[in-house]
Amino acid sequence: MQPTTFRQRFWSALLTNSLHYPVLNLLLEWLVISHAAFFFRVDPYLIVTAAAIQAAVLAMPAVEERALRVLGANLVGPAVYTAVEMLMEGMEFWDKPNHVLYWVYSLIIGLFAAWRARVPECRVAIFGAYLARAVVLLAVYAVGEYFTTPTMPLMHWVQDPTHAFLGAAVPLLGIVGALADVNAQRYMLLLQDANRRLQTYAEWFFGKRLFRELVENPRAGEPRRQQRAIFFSDVRGFTAWSEERTPEALMEALQAWYLAAEEVWERCRPVRYKFTADEVMAVFASVEEAARAALLFRRVSESIWQPHGLSVGIGIHWGPVVEGLIGGREVKYYDVIGDTVNTAQRIEKGARQGEILISEKAYRRLPPEFEAGPLMTIAVKDKPHLQVRALRGQVERGTTQEYVETQEALA
Repeated sequence: MQPTTFRQRFWSALLTNSLHYPVLNLLLEWLVISHAAFFFRVDPYLIVTAAAIQAAVLAMPAVEERALRVLGANLVGPAVYTAVEMLMEGMEFWDKPNHVLYWVYSLIIGLFAAWRARVPECRVAIFGAYLARAVVLLAVYAVGEYFTTPTMPLMHWVQDPTHAFLGAAVPLLGIVGALADVNAQRYMLLLQDANRRLQTYAEWFFGKRLFRELVENPRAGEPRRQQRAIFFSDVRGFTAWSEERTPEALMEALQAWYLAAEEVWERCRPVRYKFTADEVMAVFASVEEAARAALLFRRVSESIWQPHGLSVGIGIHWGPVVEGLIGGREVKYYDVIGDTVNTAQRIEKGARQGEILISEKAYRRLPPEFEAGPLMTIAVKDKPHLQVRALRGQVERGTTQEYVETQEALA
């Protein structure tokens, strides 16, 4: 997986990019140039600090996937190192070939990184970066030879068997590393695609809000007792209307309704919702959320069903439920059970076309800006004296208007 937090991106940039040449330069100056005295100088700590600053810049979200910014960020390390060193050494800084090599290497890596940022799957950029990292090892080794035996003729250096071996082996290792990275990237893309599809399926099944809770806390799916507002809605007259339509026409109408209803859930954020043909059930953490959703849902549903001469009835109830993942060992699903659910569904069955019935128990939990009709008693299965009210709307600035109108005004 790709690093997501700033800390993860920082360490990734530091260990796979910014620190590469500084480590080689540290070894070169320690083993070849200054030996033990090296650690009492500012240089090693300065170049590591410059690499850390470069990694921090590369980790910034504003730099990601912007070619010119990626190129510039890859030059931050040598720029900081050069600026401070020149304050101490002046132009003599450029007399050392390893300092010049730092700039050349960073520019090449920056160009390939910018290319890859512009075309993420570009294999040439991947191979080029790996080859540059391998060849720079040869270059640093050559600089070390220059410091130890500056009078050695170039042809003698090239014809040395050890040098010939390194000249062939190191680039080949770079190519092997590039092949491994390309193969790993291919599998990573496949895994990311599979992960996206699995996440989409899981969000369809659980809903985005519940899915995030389950990812953050696997025990969130364990059945537990909660106080919830239960919302039910049903399309009145749908069965008779559907008998005169083809299955394709029914599917098209329902699909348009489901898509429109998703806008309601995006605004009102239920804990869980599900469609069963022309019936909808949603679970909310509070009655106020359920009432707002009902007002908006009624308006959205009217735009879909009124042209067909249909409308929805809605019922809301509040009370204890047990919610969580239930099922067998092989198949489980997330559901809510309890008398509160049954009562909410029976209240919905008692609602007329376009009516929102809310139990008196739930209505008492609403803030005063919600307006409802007088208290009524309805008879439903096993509850002959259920007290409900017809929810009319939401009072805003002295007028009664449905929640969707308030949202549109705010937008």
